[in-house]
Amino acid sequence: MPVILAALLLLPAQAGGVVSGIVRDGLGAPVPGAVVRLESGGRTLHELQTGSDGRFAFPETVTRAAQLIVTAPGFEIGRAHV
Repeated sequence: MPVILAALLLLPAQAGGVVSGIVRDGLGAPVPGAVVRLESGGRTLHELQTGSDGRFAFPETVTRAAQLIVTAPGFEIGRAHV
């Protein structure tokens, strides 16, 4: 099964950072419609889908350790700590 990758960009904010990025496949092509979930302490903080260009951006800042989980049909689950 192909691997899914999430390129993250963390922008500094007062007490945390904004999480945004691009979800790409193993060949570097964007993955549109991937589900990107932000979790902390086993709880979902926010969930959204990537745009047609594979981009995502969460609307709020992250002020504690969190995990990004990315899923898309036909791909392995991608995980990254933020």
